[in-house]
Amino acid sequence: MQNPPNPLVGLFDFRNYQEIVKALKEVLTNSLEEIHERLFYEALQEGWNVLQAARSFEVKPHVFDYHMDRLYKETDAFLFELVVSHLNPYCLEIDHRVSLAIEKRFKDSETIRILAFGDGIGTDSLRFASMGYEVTYFDLLGYTSTFAKHRFRRKGLDHHITVCSQIDEIPRDRFHVVICREVLEHVDNPIEVISTIWDFLKLSGIALITESFGRIEPAFPTHLLSNKEYEGRTEALFVQEGFCVLEIYPDRRPMVFQKALRSDKSRFESLRRHQGYKFQNAVRKVGGQLLKKMRF
Repeated sequence: MQNPPNPLVGLFDFRNYQEIVKALKEVLTNSLEEIHERLFYEALQEGWNVLQAARSFEVKPHVFDYHMDRLYKETDAFLFELVVSHLNPYCLEIDHRVSLAIEKRFKDSETIRILAFGDGIGTDSLRFASMGYEVTYFDLLGYTSTFAKHRFRRKGLDHHITVCSQIDEIPRDRFHVVICREVLEHVDNPIEVISTIWDFLKLSGIALITESFGRIEPAFPTHLLSNKEYEGRTEALFVQEGFCVLEIYPDRRPMVFQKALRSDKSRFESLRRHQGYKFQNAVRKVGGQLLKKMRF
């Protein structure tokens, strides 16, 4: 029997579209007309708001420099992009998978500490705090983190979620779970971030990861070209930095890794086992594409 869908997915803390718009108006100076318009265009074209902002800030697409740094600090474009993407049915499915991966490993545990690393508008933090977990939210200061804190207050959970805006504020060797979704493709040193995630976790803690290293597309100018070389290599990077591969969900969303001792070489066996899975998955994918092209 299939598990029932988790109701705490997406923007579960809002009852309808009007509530979302009202909350955005409470943290932005934009007119209601502009908020409606920007949500509309984002729904029509993924990444529309960030693309417009990138042009305004003279960002060179896919290259991190002073202009892109300003974009991250000063624009509200990511806020609109994230709000719309968190309503996408596929995003809701990934939300459910992340919850399932955590619940089946810590179902009977008492106090589980979760770090939502790069959590943007705070959806993962809010979800797991609502489920009774001890949650730490991390993202840089800006419009997205302001909206996340506003959501925490709306749900009365602002005193139950620890908010960090600097990496040095996050304690090491403390968390049972680190969730890091769609962050690595934006940073100029993903391997350093992976190593830092290892530092945050307790031994045998798990990391749930999604990334888009390969999506160097016009709609996503902040995905760095320098990270394209890591496409398809995330599992190997995590094993290299001290993890073993636990589970890979469809489309690698999410990938689940477990912290091991860096002296424990047996973790490389988990990668070898996964290589067989990747080959089988590739065969199924190519086979499916061929069947679609056939005419009967």
